[in-house]
Amino acid sequence: MASPFTNFNIAPSLDVMATCIQRTNETYQRLLNQPESSFEFCTEAGKSLRLLSRRYTQVLIAIVDSQSDSDLDDDDWDKEEGRLVEEELED
Repeated sequence: MASPFTNFNIAPSLDVMATCIQRTNETYQRLLNQPESSFEFCTEAGKSLRLLSRRYTQVLIAIVDSQSDSDLDDDDWDKEEGRLVEEELED
């Protein structure tokens, strides 16, 4: 089955998200150097930065999950350990 995510169609979105994180971080850093009167703006920028980072991570995890080997059966995958379960060979 074809993955809905490919490097071709997801790369622009990742680039936009990364740019948003970068610019929000730059704004946050500038606000940190301002007088205390900008505390409310600094707090909001910090929240935005954390939210954007969390969303970016969720997107990356979804991409990795969708591009994992699709030919692996669920029986061969230990979901708790996140690894393939080796079958014991019988003589």
